[in-house]
Order: sequence, then C-alpha cells, then structure tokens
Amino acid sequence: MVDSYGVPTSVLGVWDYVVVVLLLLTSSSIGLYYRLTGGRQSTMQEFMLADGSMPFIPVAFSLMASFMSAITLLGVVQEMYMFGTMFIMINFAYIISTPIVCYFYLPVFYDLQKISVYQYLEMRFGYPTRLLASFSFSMQMTLYTGIVLYAPALALAAVTGLSQSLSIAVVGSVCTLYSSLGGMKAVLVTDVLQSLLMFAAIAIVLVTGLQTFSLREVFLIAADSGRLEFFVWVYFGSSGGTLLDPDPRTRHSLWTQLIGGSVTYLSLYAVNQAQVQRLLACRTLKQSQRAVWLQWPILMTLSLSTALAGLIIYAQYSQCDPLLAGVIYNPDQLLPLYVVQYASSTPGITGLFVAGVFSGSLSTVSSSLNSLAAVTITDYLQPLLTLCVGRPVLLSAYWSAGISVLFGILCIGLAFVTASLGSGVLQASLTVFGAVGGPLLGLFTLGMTTTSVTQKSAMTGLIVGLTLSLWIGFGQPKPAPDYKPRYVDGCDPTANLTEVPLNLTTDSAFENLMLQGTDGTPRYLKSRNFSSNVDVLISGGWGGDNLTKFSGINDGLRNTGWGNGSTFEVGDSRDSVDVVAKAREKKQSGGLNETGNKDYFTAEKMSESQSTIASNATEDSDETDFNFLHELYAISYAWIGTIGFLSTYMSAVLMSLITGRVSGAPDEVADQRLLAPCCRRQFPQPPHTGKLNGVCSDKEDGLLSSGAAPEKFNDDVIDNTKL
Repeated sequence: MVDSYGVPTSVLGVWDYVVVVLLLLTSSSIGLYYRLTGGRQSTMQEFMLADGSMPFIPVAFSLMASFMSAITLLGVVQEMYMFGTMFIMINFAYIISTPIVCYFYLPVFYDLQKISVYQYLEMRFGYPTRLLASFSFSMQMTLYTGIVLYAPALALAAVTGLSQSLSIAVVGSVCTLYSSLGGMKAVLVTDVLQSLLMFAAIAIVLVTGLQTFSLREVFLIAADSGRLEFFVWVYFGSSGGTLLDPDPRTRHSLWTQLIGGSVTYLSLYAVNQAQVQRLLACRTLKQSQRAVWLQWPILMTLSLSTALAGLIIYAQYSQCDPLLAGVIYNPDQLLPLYVVQYASSTPGITGLFVAGVFSGSLSTVSSSLNSLAAVTITDYLQPLLTLCVGRPVLLSAYWSAGISVLFGILCIGLAFVTASLGSGVLQASLTVFGAVGGPLLGLFTLGMTTTSVTQKSAMTGLIVGLTLSLWIGFGQPKPAPDYKPRYVDGCDPTANLTEVPLNLTTDSAFENLMLQGTDGTPRYLKSRNFSSNVDVLISGGWGGDNLTKFSGINDGLRNTGWGNGSTFEVGDSRDSVDVVAKAREKKQSGGLNETGNKDYFTAEKMSESQSTIASNATEDSDETDFNFLHELYAISYAWIGTIGFLSTYMSAVLMSLITGRVSGAPDEVADQRLLAPCCRRQFPQPPHTGKLNGVCSDKEDGLLSSGAAPEKFNDDVIDNTKL
C-alpha cells in the first residue's frame, strides 16, 4: 500500500501483528520451558552443549538457520535483481565443502569435546594464539550481530511502516531472553521453528509470483535482461578461444563462487564457534556428520528458492524499477516491497512474512549470544581467574546466562549506534566479518595439517592474514558495482514531483539525497526518462560493495536521460552530488522552469563535469603505486577470505622454514588427536571412551585430569559450577 507519490505507508493489520507476536511469545516460551525442565540449565555442559543429547535433525535446521540470516534472505533477492544469477553457483561450493567439514575438521573437535574451539589452539600452539584468535572471533560476531538486528529492521521499517527502533529492541530482547533462559536446547528448538518461517516468507513470494508469471516467463524475462547467467566467459588468443574468466577483479565468476565460496563455507561450518557448538550437541560423531549432510539440502533449497524469488520480483518490476522510480532507496527493500504491494491482501500474510524475516535475525543472534558467552567464560574469565588465584577456577552456568544477557544488551546498543552513524559502520562491520573468517580457517587448518609449526610462526601467520584481508577489504576506492539494466518505461508518466513542496536534505543513515514534503514525510528523489517532468535525477546513495548494495548516485545518473534525451556518465559520486545540489539551488532561484526542464542541466555542463573528473583521474594515474592500490582494492570481495586463508597458512609455514623449525622428523610435542584424521601418523584412541564432562575436562588444560570427577579435586580446583 503506497500513497499518491509512491511512498509506502503502514500496511500491518491486526492479524499481521498477531502472527508476529505469536512468534515472539513462542520463542520466549521455549526458553522458559527448558529453564524449568530437565537439568534446568544448571551445568555448563547442558547450557552450552545441551548435554550432548540432541538428535541430528534439529541440529541440521539450526546449522542452516544460523548461516541464512535475515541479511542473507534480503541480500540474495537483491543480488538476483541487481546483478543476476551468477551468485547461485556458490551452491556447488557447498557440495564440495560438506564432506571436508564432516571428515577433516569435525572429528578433531568432536574427539576433544571442548566447549570453546579455541581451546584447541592452546593445546596445539599455546594460550597467546588461543587468546588472539578468540578475540578476533568475539569482535567479528559482536559487530555482525548488531548488523543482523539493524539491517532487516531498516528494510521493514521503510516499506511496512513498522517502527525500526521497536523492531530492534523487541527482536533483540526476545532473543536474549530465550537464549539466556534455555541455553543451547532452547536455541536449537527455536531454530527449527524459525527455519520453517523463513521458508514460509519465501513461499509467499513464490506462490504470489507464479500466479502472475509462469516459470518459463520468469526465466525469459531474466534472460532478456542478461540476468540469467551461470558462467562468465572471456575471449583470448587469435583463434578466438574462450575461457572462464580468471580475473580476480570480476565480482562473481565460477572461480570466485567455487573457491571463495568454499572458504566461506568452511570458515562458518568447520571452525566457527557457533556452528561447532551445535555439532557437539549431537549424541555421537556420526550424528553430527549426519546433521551436516542433512543441512546441506535444506540450505540449498532455501538458497535456490530465494534466488527464484528474486527473479520473480524482477519479472514483476522489469518495466518499472522501484529504485529508479523513487519508491524505495535501497535494493534490500525489494523483497518486503513486493510482499506489501502484491501479497498483502490476505490478512496475516504480511505478518507471516515479517515473522519470517525476524526469524532470520533471531536464529543468527541467538547462536551469536550463546557462542560469545562460551568463549568469554572459557577463553577469558576462567584463565584470568586461574591466574589471579593461582589454581584452576570453574564457573557455573549462571555466569554464562548473565554474560549472554550482557552481550544481548551490547548488540542491541550496537544496532542503534549503526542506525545513527549510517552506512559506513554497516559496511565496515560486514567487511570485518568477511575478512576474519579466512585467517581463522587458515590457523586451524595449519594446526591440523602440520606437526612442527610453532606458536611464534602461527601467530605471525594469523597477524599477516588478518592485516592483508582487512587492508584489501577496507581499501578505497572500490569500483562501482556493474548493475544489470533496469527500466522505467512502464511507470506511470503522470506523476510529477513539482506538485509537492520540496526541500533538499540528506538522509544521515545512508547519505541519500531525498525530497521532503512540508509535512516532513520523505519523498525519495526519482530518476526517470521523462524529459518534461524531471525535477532532480538521482537514485539512492553512494555506490557500495556486494554487502551494502546501495543503488549508487552513479547508477542513477548513468542510466538516465536528461532534457532532450542526451545521456552522460559521471565518474565520481560526490561530484555528481555537487552538480545536482547546484542545480537545485538554481531551480529554487528561478534558473529552472516549473517542470525542471534543462537550463543548468545541459550536455555541455555535464561534459565540463566529466572533463574535470577525467582530468583528476589522469593526474592520479601518473602515480604507479596509486594505480597498483586501485587494482588491489578492485579484487572481488569473494576472494578476501581465500586471501586471508592462504596468507595465514603460507606465512606461518614460511616463518617456520626461516627459523629452521620445520623438519621431516616427527614432533614429539604434537598430539596426534590434534591432527586431522588424514594427517595422523597413527590413529590412537583418545584417552576417553565417551564424552568428557565439565568445562575443561582434559589434562592439557591443567584444570582436571581426564579420568577423575571434578568433586575429587576440590583441594586443587575452585569449583563454582554449583553456585
């Protein structure tokens, strides 16, 4: 439902709110149920690992739900709409990587039964390595969790009228409540419910869209605009041969999706604290492996159905793009806009969609809170208290519940901070998340495949990997995204912005130019090919990378006809803003006529702007280093994790070679249990025959010997687990 100017208004009815409230109440009730039943979350083993008693089916759904956040749901749709189908080739990476998770990494963690995966790094290298890696993970997950709360709330608020602040506060509070009350058991069970709601949200689009278009029509429309592509080919040689594009600057190609996608998948499923915790909640190793295998088809089904939803939405808007038409200002709003416009006639359907998007946030945030509490207890507090009192200290599960609450409050606060500071924080946080995973994967792989790399070499490798991946990830300037063509030929040509009293302002959240009516309601600037009624031709904010995905000012200017139909291209977003701002001032002073026809906006004026920008670019190109950095920063985001992985691993091995510590002789310090099964020289049975009990249950940690019960060590261990 939109007003006469194409600006969405509130569309949630009573039944919509009923559906959303039911989701939130059910999630909270599950947490309360597990607090009052069973062991009542009284031990760390139960709170963090569900006592290792969970069947593999809910664990499989939980693995998928944590991976597919609300950002992913909204992002895959906009990816199909703005860039095409090349992204879905990443599903082949899932096929390649799933057995690697099951048979290379998982057996190591499952045999050790450590609550924190970073305890492995202390056993393999030493506590400083564990601390550095754990701290990197904590920063990564804290920032990302705040974004997972903020981004969907922003998209829903802009289209449905649902309060952004209320969405952040309610979703964050409910998630914190059931995570701190019910521990891992509550997180896993609620993830099943939330997974089904995520499927329901996408099903709304599929059912609605396929009533309007057949599958054949959807694919024909996508193919006609160049969006239906699965391989990127380049021509080479005099013979005119073809090759899959090997250019690392290509945003998406088969190589980025297979190699980069595999590293991303492994960094999340093989060594990520949140995912490994879930796998350790299964009863046996075989059950854990089954959970990984089962989540793969669930993940692919949701991924492919979300991609199809994106193509359906493009088919619907192929003749009147809502971004260029000024109805929305961010591609992430495409999915909620479509539901509001075409599926909201049935009471409760929009609420079901909102519940599905909220579910994507709830599942990811709950896993983050639980994992952050785990590493805080086991990697920071217990070692610190042990150092202070001179003997091992074990903390109770109630500490974990309290820390979960603190992290929940922190993440809600970060979401509000992001909302006030704008897109720069959003992009930075997501870049950190992508750049940290690759180096951490490299560090764990290093430990599981080598026997003689020392702590000094491992830490050097991790620092090099983090530095390089963050440098490339944050390096500026980034090339403007190459969007697929979009059209406004089918838009209503009678709309005229000059009928609205206007005031040029800046949206602090996204740096978008917008128009405001006298009532304060935002009227986003339109970009249309109508020579007689264009006021200002702008679409969106600054050009962004694959994660921010804002429709750039460049995009609006590049694809828009001006005045007599002449076209132009401006190379720098901020110069474009200056040109438009000056034009706006000129119109207000009488330089432009009432319909906004050209006076200041002429081809000659734009040529002057282009010449100035081109001159600046020519001056910059004289410096070789500057050009080299531009090429470096132009590397596709999909390669950043791979670069971090390889630089971490290779730097550590090289450091060991330089210091002379790598040799062919076996290292008697390396425990064969710490190596991947395929790298072990022999396959001894672990000293334990079942799961280890307690927070730290192996003698390598210096807290408890593996064969004794905790209560027998009261003279040596300060045990607060019963407090």
